[in-house]
Amino acid sequence: MKKRIMIIIFVMFALLSIVSFKQSYAVESKEKVISEHISATRTKADIRKKYQQTKPTYNYNTSIYQVTPSWKNPYKEGSLKTQVINDTLNTLNYNRWLIGVDEITTNTSKMARSQKGAVISKANNEISHTPSKPSDMEEAFYKEAYDGCNAKWENGDIYSGNVSYGDRKPYEAIRGFISDIYNISPGSATGHRQSMLDPKATQISFGQCEEYSTASIYFDYTKALKEKYYAFPPAGYFPNSEMKIGEYWSFYFTEKVQGTPSVIFTYNGKQYKGESLVKENGYPVISFKLPSELRKLLGNDNSNVPSGTKIQVEILGLKDEEFNNIKYKYNVTFFNINSDKPNVNYCTHIQDIGWEGKYAKNGETSGTSGKSLRLEGIKIKLNNNEEYSGEIEYQTHIQDIGWQDWKKNDAMSGTTGKSLRLEAIRIKLTGDIANSYDVYYRVHCQNFGWLDWAKNGAPAGSAGYAYRLEAIEIKLVKKGEKAPGNTTKPYIQNYVSYQTHIQDIGWQGNAKDGATSGTSGRSLRLEGIKIALENQLYEGNIEYQTHIQNLGWEKNFVKNGAMSGTTGKSLRLEAIRIRLTGTMAQKYDIYYRVHCQDFGWMGWTKNGASAGSAGYSYRLEAIQICLVEKGGKAPGSTANSFRSK
Repeated sequence: MKKRIMIIIFVMFALLSIVSFKQSYAVESKEKVISEHISATRTKADIRKKYQQTKPTYNYNTSIYQVTPSWKNPYKEGSLKTQVINDTLNTLNYNRWLIGVDEITTNTSKMARSQKGAVISKANNEISHTPSKPSDMEEAFYKEAYDGCNAKWENGDIYSGNVSYGDRKPYEAIRGFISDIYNISPGSATGHRQSMLDPKATQISFGQCEEYSTASIYFDYTKALKEKYYAFPPAGYFPNSEMKIGEYWSFYFTEKVQGTPSVIFTYNGKQYKGESLVKENGYPVISFKLPSELRKLLGNDNSNVPSGTKIQVEILGLKDEEFNNIKYKYNVTFFNINSDKPNVNYCTHIQDIGWEGKYAKNGETSGTSGKSLRLEGIKIKLNNNEEYSGEIEYQTHIQDIGWQDWKKNDAMSGTTGKSLRLEAIRIKLTGDIANSYDVYYRVHCQNFGWLDWAKNGAPAGSAGYAYRLEAIEIKLVKKGEKAPGNTTKPYIQNYVSYQTHIQDIGWQGNAKDGATSGTSGRSLRLEGIKIALENQLYEGNIEYQTHIQNLGWEKNFVKNGAMSGTTGKSLRLEAIRIRLTGTMAQKYDIYYRVHCQDFGWMGWTKNGASAGSAGYSYRLEAIQICLVEKGGKAPGSTANSFRSK
């Protein structure tokens, strides 16, 4: 178990005065809102660059000691290797830079004292600011070791003392002091952090002996401060790896204020009152936590704050020395220091199971296969996309309902408690992120298995088959990069249906998508036809016109399932024209070909051109019709689709 204690035995130059005002002090006052801070000017790129410049580089699989310390008689403080010292200082200065305070240097003359403090901690097997003297330890060594664990206020030697147990790498001990999760110091929630990040600090010395660590921070209290406040986490972008959900936040006042402070967090438009507020002993600092309700929304207390989380902080209830109301207000945006890529998370509601216990992400499977369980609902959200405007939107095709309205940003699409299957889905990005990324998705469909990948609002699944979706995978891909897999057949549907009225037979059943309606080899004429679009994805109509024996071309096109031709008159169809309108015409070509008396199957034609014959008195005997994506390849030869004389 890691533990940390610290000691401060000096008095700060200006302590935070937390008092309640009496009514007699009430005067007309102005409100000052303090927000600006240097940390808020830094971009994620700035922070990533600083992180790369300061992250540890030593091989910690080898010894960290230049001279190995001894915690048994004869006692020896030993020393750390130069690269280990540099890593430790860089880790501290990286965090100081993040919150906008000056970087500090190593107090090389006191490193031996800090090392002796670590040695006596190991010898006594405890962390203490007042370590007892081992009976066989020399007095001079003990005095130095004691001071290495303690703190002082003497001319030229003003420092706070920090001692910890549990870390074997000095830079990790620094990180531990800053997070301060294992703080056991009385009257303090983030005292170690304040010591490490104090804006008036100038130097550090530190020591390490096995799992025991010490760190002394040296101060110059005449140093002028540049900012009106310092906060951890600070205003602006902050690496989520540096902050646990359950960790204390802290706020350092650089001017004297009065009153009873309160903290308000705003997350996703909702306000939450800060909890566990503590005034830090010896520092003009308050520490506080996210409220339990908000922490539960974000995850587990021991997990990092999720990347992309944006929280506004307001410190209220304070007045300055002139009795003006003061409000401190700033925003913190957490991000992943190691990744700049947004990702997509999604969760499905499954027959007999309900909502899955966790979100799948970035191409992982959500749902089941081989269990014949339908998907009934889905929620989709983007993560780590704070650099881009825009959202993720999605729409599902539901049994007995059809296409539902578009949903976005983790709202549910589909149904629960109604036992209705999802049959298809569309997903798209909007805003800036749509200019930088494609969203790909594929589904596992009843009887078809895994279909190919669709993208950017195209449908995935099936229509007209009453088949359930059973699983889904979704992935963001940088514009111009390769699709995650085959994209040939992401969606299977019946696009167009048609039936013909045949001599001596009457109306035949519906044929669909290129199937034959009519007869061949039986010398039976077509007399009428009905054509309709099925499960259409876009607005528009299908229109058609026939050339009839003795009548010629019908005067007008009919549409959407109406009959063209005649019945009960024994008149043959001789030719036909078919076309699409509206958005359907922009997205698809309509191809068709006919089986004509004496000519047999003729070539394919499209989009309102004539198919059949004129001047021969030849009957149509059969027809095939299909939709092809705009500009796509014809289903077959387009030669001799219409003949006339």
